[in-house]
Amino acid sequence: MLTKIKSNFKNLARPAYQAYIKHLSSRYLIAGKYRRIYHYHIRKTGGTSLNSSFWNLAGFNLQSKQQERRIIKKGLVFVHSVKSLIEEGNYFFAHSHHPAYQITLPPDTFTITVLRNPIKRVLSFYKYLTWTRENINNPNKYLQDPFIDSVFKETVFLGDNFDDFLDKIPKRHLLTHLHMFSPEYSIQEALETILSCSAVCFTETMSSDIHFLSEKLELPLIEKRERKLVPNSVQIPENLDKLKLLLEPELILFEQVKKELKKNI
Repeated sequence: MLTKIKSNFKNLARPAYQAYIKHLSSRYLIAGKYRRIYHYHIRKTGGTSLNSSFWNLAGFNLQSKQQERRIIKKGLVFVHSVKSLIEEGNYFFAHSHHPAYQITLPPDTFTITVLRNPIKRVLSFYKYLTWTRENINNPNKYLQDPFIDSVFKETVFLGDNFDDFLDKIPKRHLLTHLHMFSPEYSIQEALETILSCSAVCFTETMSSDIHFLSEKLELPLIEKRERKLVPNSVQIPENLDKLKLLLEPELILFEQVKKELKKNI
């Protein structure tokens, strides 16, 4: 009987929980015009630190968040990665690695992305995978990176050295900026989609960009650095010509975005 009562309560609580989330999100009006904020999160651009500046508004960070897909705190709803919840739009802030062309956002959504020099981004990804392989058996691994188990699957790209890595890394991970914004890896399509975002930030200017977002969105955002994972030993060749050649379309895109944004200053 007790089990049946608990089951019935759970079934009743779920619609009530959804109604509560919808009620909270219906009250959001950011900077007088936006209903929610969404971050097209490109890996190894410092995007987690950007996320954390928003999480901080509710008093939590990556470590306290762990892998929770939806968090409600201080009246704010946060969503991570679940496509259906992102498209539903009942949140204050959401982010995911889903390509932009696979996500249909509701109207009145403020969109952000963070770009990084493609060479530095790939080197950072290589170091991240190296750190993951070194620490997979570390008893404190989840304190350093809650996502280490899922990332460990990608350490197969490492091989024995950096040259192996460049031979093994999938295109979607190598040309991540293009993959995020164009299914055909088109520089022009990616450029247009990036420029259609409400705000474009850069890893290299994260501090000033968060200050800009704080003023634009009328939110007390504070820069919060997350995860500095340094491998014990990683060898990067001095000659990066092969990497530069592979990244040529990304490098062109990166420079074109900066050029177009300067026109609007």
